[in-house]
Amino acid sequence: MRNKDIVSQLESLKENSRSFLDAKEPEPIWQNDIEALDEAIAIIKAYPALEKKVRKLERRLKNHGNRKPRCYRLRTMLL
Repeated sequence: MRNKDIVSQLESLKENSRSFLDAKEPEPIWQNDIEALDEAIAIIKAYPALEKKVRKLERRLKNHGNRKPRCYRLRTMLL
């Protein structure tokens, strides 16, 4: 399954969970499901950009051979 297909399915599940919400007395379980699905969708959508940054970092580190780069911070590269 491709990322866009996964996101589409998760969006469908989110709408299904939303349909169970009662406007007057929303049950926390459905709201929690919707929030979790939102987070999962955001992670999957961000994955291609993150993967690109990781590959760039791998190339840069490989170019340094056995030498340690002076100022590399993985967190800075990924964020």
